Amino acid sequence: MKKLVFILVAVIVAGCAVARQPRVVEAGFIDFRPYTDAGFLLSPDPYTGNFDALGEILVNVTPALVPAKSVAQGKFVDGAYNSVGMVREKIDAAELLELAYKQAIQYGADGIVDLKFTFQSDAAGISQYTISGLAIKRR
Repeated sequence: MKKLVFILVAVIVAGCAVARQPRVVEAGFIDFRPYTDAGFLLSPDPYTGNFDALGEILVNVTPALVPAKSVAQGKFVDGAYNSVGMVREKIDAAELLELAYKQAIQYGADGIVDLKFTFQSDAAGISQYTISGLAIKRR
């Protein structure tokens, strides 16, 4: 009987000791105002005015593998066992927007329409962030 109680207690304690990752809610705001205040058009919608289509803007960013801050080697990091203490860097949507803006300006555009932000992750945990849209020159 004592063995049965011991096994039952061990199972309950082991079940409680399983690493759990709490829910993470990330919300953000991509501020277009610095660009629109400078006369640059950014819109997720098509542009209905007169314009010249200059080309499709496409920026893909694969985050770098960076050392985890204050994480000892061989610890559980970001939901996976990481033997070298490395994690993927976080990419900010504002950074993607700035990269697309610089590309558009380089080609003489004064706007990006049909603007889309996407995120993909593969089974190996490698993520890719993409911003795309149509670079235009308004008339």
